[in-house]
Formats: sequence, C-alpha cells, structure tokens
Amino acid sequence: MSEPVRNRNGNGAEPHVELKRVTKRYGAVTAISDLSLAVEKGSFTALLGPSGCGKSTLQQHSIRYFAFAVAASLRRHAQA
Repeated sequence: MSEPVRNRNGNGAEPHVELKRVTKRYGAVTAISDLSLAVEKGSFTALLGPSGCGKSTLQQHSIRYFAFAVAASLRRHAQA
C-alpha cells in the first residue's frame, strides 16, 4: 500500500482520484510520459497546456479506465 498523500490541510487523507506513473504511447510517439496526479475530494482541478501536450489523451485514458472499473464493480455487485 502506498503512503498517503498530504493534502493542503496537511492531513494524510487518501486522494479522491490518483493516477500514478501513467504513460501512453501511439507507436513510436509518447503522448504522456510517467505522469502522476492526485486530486482531493471536492477540489477543482484543471489540465492546462499547449496544443498536443497530452491533455485530451489523459482525459480519454482516465475515462476509459474509470468506466471499466465502474462496469466491473457493477458486474461484481450484480452477481452477488
């Protein structure tokens, strides 16, 4: 288990969303390289950067991952 992330308030609350060492490649092109991000519950987070820096790729990758995780969780509950 990983160390808890220290948030702005200084407590050791686990982040609401956490990405660790995300890398996404399209053939020889690396769109995202070793990105880590922790988002606190209730916080406002924005991805800013120039065109082609990987903002949309990160969003699409994250949405697919979380949609898969939610679907797996729903299937697991439905089988119970």
